[in-house]
Amino acid sequence: MKHLLSISLLSVLLLAGCGKKAAQPAPPAASATPAEAPSKPAATITLDYGADLPYMPLGDMYEDEVRHDSFKIVNNSTDDQTILAVEGTCPCLRLSQPFTESVIPPGGALEVAFDMYGPELEFRRFARYFIVRSLSQAPMRAQFAGERKQVAIVTPEREVTLPMQKVPTTDWEVVFQLKANDTLEKPPKLAAPEEGPHLAYAFTDNGDGSWTLKVTPKAPLPYSRKFKQAIHIPVLEPARAKSLTLEIDVQVGEAIVFTPDKWTISAAALAEQKTLTGRFAYGVVPGLQEEEKLDSKDMMKPRALRQKNAVPLKFVREHHDWDDLFAHLEFRAPTGVKVEKLRHPTGIELRVTVTPECFTQSKTLEVVPFRGPNDCEPITISLVE
Repeated sequence: MKHLLSISLLSVLLLAGCGKKAAQPAPPAASATPAEAPSKPAATITLDYGADLPYMPLGDMYEDEVRHDSFKIVNNSTDDQTILAVEGTCPCLRLSQPFTESVIPPGGALEVAFDMYGPELEFRRFARYFIVRSLSQAPMRAQFAGERKQVAIVTPEREVTLPMQKVPTTDWEVVFQLKANDTLEKPPKLAAPEEGPHLAYAFTDNGDGSWTLKVTPKAPLPYSRKFKQAIHIPVLEPARAKSLTLEIDVQVGEAIVFTPDKWTISAAALAEQKTLTGRFAYGVVPGLQEEEKLDSKDMMKPRALRQKNAVPLKFVREHHDWDDLFAHLEFRAPTGVKVEKLRHPTGIELRVTVTPECFTQSKTLEVVPFRGPNDCEPITISLVE
């Protein structure tokens, strides 16, 4: 009996320590039935997704799929309702047509077509929305949800960055291994990607739900701080996926931009002198473009330190094989324009000579540097009165 009393007392203390209140007697029954709570008035404007849900389920989206769909803005009132705007909140959500202010009559609806872009989403579940703005009520969210899925697992990864190359004809090889995503309802089917001007592809179906893609260069890559080449592998099944995208990134030297990139000539001066010669520099060229010795805090000040594309001359000087660049950089010029190329230790100088006859067809000429299939920034020459 003492044990029972102790347990009862401990229970009371524990209940008190948890902040629970002692039970109270039930209130007496009301003498009359209370009035029903007033019903909430229907919203003036609502969104219709075609299903009784607070959002539109888009289900599974695969790889580069672009899903086209629509929803309705419904006027539940007895007055015209003005829709001011429908605004996307993500690059993945885009209206199929530009939206213009619209009036919905009583009981009517406005259909809004949109596209959901899979490549702008990560491979996971997603929820995105449009903002619908009207004159009569607060902004609403038109919401959509689903999951973006990959049809194949890629190794080493979908985007591969190569080491910097000073020569655009450097040999290299990247091998992608692709294995079917076994969470899909049906095994995917892939096809060989179409080659572009710079890269060659060797695509192999291994027959066990895996594929191998070997990528090698087949032409000089363009001089660029960030050369990107997307590789689109067609997805035959599921067809909605369209393609599976891989990417090769690499820096090849620096972009070729001669300084100055424009030369304006007086027609009177050219007529008087018969020939004029302009000098242009890429890299370090004495008397045209030189590096100066500066403290680090002053590095951004002199314009002479940088090319037109804002790349410091230090990087231009260091990121090229100048023997290779000088040997292979060529120039297209209009008839009659003479182009002379001069070598400096870490720079190339052009001397461009023109006569009045060069401008017979046009008052604007271009000298275009190029290597292989890749054009560089042109030098523009203009004749003015």
